[in-house]
Amino acid sequence: MKAAFAGLAIPDPVTVDINLRVSGEIVVGSLAARQKVNRFVVSQIGNLCSAGEPELLVADSFLWRVPVLLTNPASGELGQVGEITVDAQTGEIHADEATITSIQQNARTLVAGSPLSAE
Repeated sequence: MKAAFAGLAIPDPVTVDINLRVSGEIVVGSLAARQKVNRFVVSQIGNLCSAGEPELLVADSFLWRVPVLLTNPASGELGQVGEITVDAQTGEIHADEATITSIQQNARTLVAGSPLSAE
């Protein structure tokens, strides 16, 4: 499991000693979060997108950060085109129109640069 820390201004070089103790209930596990994102991207973005391995974020609440991957039936995974977060306590997917549009644009850009793209 990974914990991500955001918003920290850390100078370099520096020695850190991080002791993390967090308690709370995670109702939606990593597999369920991945499945939720899979269903979401297939219905909202396209059937060539799938969810990657979730990463647990610890902030004011627990969130799963799930990468969105673009795949090609002939060659497999082309790469990551975005990410969607899922609330680990409620299961709510955090993906607004801007997120969806960004993922779609990233997918188009990735396909355009793929050697298998039809030009």
